[in-house]
Amino acid sequence: LWKADFQDFLLDFNNKKQNITLKINRLTVNNQDILPFDKTGILEQSIEQTHELDLSYDQNQVTFGFSLIDFDNASKNRFRYQLVGIDEDWIEAGTAHYVNFSQLPTGSYTFKLMGSADGSYWSKPIDLKITVHPPFYRTWWAYLLYLSLVSLIAYRFYQAQLNRVRLQQQL
Repeated sequence: LWKADFQDFLLDFNNKKQNITLKINRLTVNNQDILPFDKTGILEQSIEQTHELDLSYDQNQVTFGFSLIDFDNASKNRFRYQLVGIDEDWIEAGTAHYVNFSQLPTGSYTFKLMGSADGSYWSKPIDLKITVHPPFYRTWWAYLLYLSLVSLIAYRFYQAQLNRVRLQQQL
């Protein structure tokens, strides 16, 4: 009887460790809480159900709040994160329930987060893709426009020089 109770305890303990639920539950952009369908238009649903964020170039200060659904020992919940595209390795956040990224350059990133109830067994990472779009003057359309303008100016300069040479030859 004792052996069966101990095996049930171990089975229950292992199942509990494997069922760690980790959530990103708060999004702040430029020190402003972001909610679904607010005036920023960033979220179309809650941050817990969002898998991708599209931000403009001036929305580059981002804070994520997160939690581990483990109320048995919440003060010992630990976290680690990685912003793929910036961080090469996982960053230990300890017991902090948020992470802040300032001055994100334009580009595509993946925010990965892991949690642990006891520091020994870590959850599977959850991912959130982040795209910070460049301002218009740094898009390929703008570069095409710049190239066109430079080409037009060079062509006009060439035409003016050609006309000047022709006029000199006529004299």
